[in-house]
Amino acid sequence: MLKFHGPLTFANYVGVRRKLDSLPAGSKVILDFSDCTLIDHTVVQRLHDFEAEFRRGGGEVERVGASHLQNSTKNPLSARLIAPRSDDEPRSDAGLPSGTGLTTPSTRLS
Repeated sequence: MLKFHGPLTFANYVGVRRKLDSLPAGSKVILDFSDCTLIDHTVVQRLHDFEAEFRRGGGEVERVGASHLQNSTKNPLSARLIAPRSDDEPRSDAGLPSGTGLTTPSTRLS
């Protein structure tokens, strides 16, 4: 399982790609976005390309934990942002759920 933390952008995708490239061909990988605060459109496209390539090599890819993210436009490859919350849900001082990792300069993988 690869778990993403904080923002996932073109600026930190090289490290993500290195991790993806290290996965054995024909294996199963779970991409966990539950701690991800956003995925920019470049990474959405690159992950889409990776998944297609990985599957052609006999691998399986499952995405989990992305229900809190929504497309920024109607394009299926658009950036994914934290979905707006209703007024009755608790918010941090920044208006985002606490622990989003926005102060972290790069995405951590675990």
